[in-house]
Amino acid sequence: MIRTAIRKKLEDSGIKQREFCKVIGVASSNFNAFLNGSRTLSYPKFVKAMEELGLSIGLKTAGRAALPPSELPEILKSHFAVSGMKVKEVAEKTDIDNTCLTAFFNGYRNMPIRNIEKVMTLFHLDVVEYINPKKKSA
Repeated sequence: MIRTAIRKKLEDSGIKQREFCKVIGVASSNFNAFLNGSRTLSYPKFVKAMEELGLSIGLKTAGRAALPPSELPEILKSHFAVSGMKVKEVAEKTDIDNTCLTAFFNGYRNMPIRNIEKVMTLFHLDVVEYINPKKKSA
């Protein structure tokens, strides 16, 4: 889900993977392995990649997000609150430790991308365009 969206955005934008890797500070072989699913990407590098591509997490039906990927804990926390589920229930449905979820929602700790994808699936979220309301359009 996340990997596919990043790959598509790179292709659609005509950005060379090698050049993009220099921008986010990742070896191109490691980034390629991440896109192929055989390696993970650190949370800070993941956030930087999403920001550089103008992507974030949000409702697929909306097609865009108002919060940047750096606010991912807040994004997921807001959908968690709206769902009415308890942390224990989210943990059971996603097979993620509830203390890990709580720490992530509260911004104390990062979460692996595979776990972020599990939470996204549960809350029907997708990778969408990030629309920065403070940025002036040309």
